[in-house]
Formats: sequence, structure tokens, C-alpha cells
Amino acid sequence: MRARVLLPLTTVFIYCFTLPLLADPNQRDTDAAHATQAVELHRADTILDAEIQDEQGYKLGKVKELALDFQNGRVLEVIMATGGVLGGEEKWFALPPQLLSFTGKKNTLHLGATMGRLQGATEFDGTRWEDSTADARVKEVYQYFGLSSPGGTSGYAGRASKLAGSWVWTTRNEKLGRLETFMVDLPGGRCVEVVLSGKGYNPVPPQSFVWNADNTSLKLNITKDAFKNAPHFSSRQWDQAADPARLAEVYAFYHVDTGVLMAGSNSGAENVRDSVQK
Repeated sequence: MRARVLLPLTTVFIYCFTLPLLADPNQRDTDAAHATQAVELHRADTILDAEIQDEQGYKLGKVKELALDFQNGRVLEVIMATGGVLGGEEKWFALPPQLLSFTGKKNTLHLGATMGRLQGATEFDGTRWEDSTADARVKEVYQYFGLSSPGGTSGYAGRASKLAGSWVWTTRNEKLGRLETFMVDLPGGRCVEVVLSGKGYNPVPPQSFVWNADNTSLKLNITKDAFKNAPHFSSRQWDQAADPARLAEVYAFYHVDTGVLMAGSNSGAENVRDSVQK
């Protein structure tokens, strides 16, 4: 008998669709089998507080926060905390997500940069979140670590830890459910789905959300009645959150082209991690 795997603690996979949703379904399925790229998705709540090590296994710090760009479906930055032990001062640094990779060990990430490179970086001011995650500042961080900036306009960057557990409303101020977690492709710098909880779990493309007036919670442009027909899965079906067919269904329901999944691809990420170690 095969053992049941508890998916909240595991890695699941998606495939990056490159074809428009309006293509012939049969042809799309055939072509997708030849034009997809396997990508690891992780729950954001399993990344927060994860230990960050250098390539030699030396502990550098831990993941304090994820800065999320919902407008473009991106993980803009990973905020790492260092120090804070035995009364020492805790310092925060912003890292491009493409520099991080999973080690295979639970709650552990590798950073493709040396301690010397990290120590020369400008500290991240968490008390000025909006300024610290503004497009110009993000560009500076990427350039310092030898990467091209994400490009485009990001708008307000959400804090993953602050949003988790918050209520999500419709734009008509109807309560939909709580925000359970985010499904992210960290090395690719992508936020693929926002998962809401209520009577089951509802995956939603991040591009479908807008901020409330003070940027403290998310709203969805849908009626509560229409939301009852949205794609969903049960607590025993967490793999559904990243199943390729279900992912296409989710994006189609919210009228978001699956082509946006290619934005922020981790192509060349290994070369980038190699270059910043020098």
C-alpha cells in the first residue's frame, strides 16, 4: 500500500504553459506536452523562517519575509535576517530570489553569494517597507548581486507573513475567506497562486487581486455567488493547487492568461549564482 504524503510539507510541481488559453483545447494539450518546463512550487509558509546557508553549509541567517508583487505574479525579494543572537542586533538584507536554491533538507536554503558579498550589501529597512521595496530600490539590489532588475512597475509589494491569515474581501466588501498561503517558484521569482481557505481551498492567480485603500488586505473583483463556482480543492488535495490542468482551469476562470507564468523564469539562475560568488 502506498503511504499517503502530507503535501503541506512537500514540494509539488507545475508546468509553465506557453500557449494562450483560447487555443484549441486538444491542440493545446498536445503542444503543452512538448513545450513545458517542470518547476518546483513551495508553500510560502514553509519558506518563511527557513535557514539560509552558503554553499559550504555555513548558516548566514533565516528568511524573515517575502516581498510579493501581485500585479505581475512575482516574488520581488527575499528578506533575510542575520544576527539577533544573545542580544546581538538583527540586520535585514534584501535578496533576489533567483540567488536561492533548495538544499533537499527541510527548512534550509542555499544562497549563491559569499559572506563578503553579503556584508557589502545595503541593509534593508523594514520600518520603511514601501520605500525599501520601491522599484528603484529593488533595481539597486538586483544590480548589486549581478542580476537584471525585474522590470516593469510593481506597485505596492505585499508582505507574505503579514497577509497570511488575513481576510480577503470582494470589491463589493463581501467576505470571501482567509488567505491561507502562497504557492511560489522561489528560484524563478514567481508567485503562482494565492490560496484562500473557507469551505475547502480556493487557488487564485495573484494578478486577480487589488489592494484595499491602506494596502493592508486584498480584494477580489468577483461576487460572492460567483466565487462559489470557482475552482477549489479539499484539505486532502493539496496537489491540486499545482496540477497543470487545474492550474489552467484556475487561470481561465479568472481570465488570466497562463502565458504570464513564463514571466520571471529561472533561466540562467545557476549562472547568476555562480557569478556573484566571485
